[in-house]
Amino acid sequence: MKKITAADLLRLGFHRVDVPKEESGDEDYFYFVFDIKANRPYAILITGDDDNEKDEHTVEINELDDAVIIKDLNDLESLVDIIKRNVNNE
Repeated sequence: MKKITAADLLRLGFHRVDVPKEESGDEDYFYFVFDIKANRPYAILITGDDDNEKDEHTVEINELDDAVIIKDLNDLESLVDIIKRNVNNE
């Protein structure tokens, strides 16, 4: 299994979202999202914020409550490729 790094996420088209402590109520943190833009932007894939210090990320399908967790870079690359080939990004 190959870990997923921040550089991998950016290369695949994710973007980083920074949350300052003023908004979080605790500490600064960040996460990454992969948006599709069919009709309106929608974050379809999202990382957790707990993996940042090790630069080893897991990716989840947004709003599925941890039903699918991707930990392997090859799996993530395959999923992103499928999404990019099948979504009408207008």
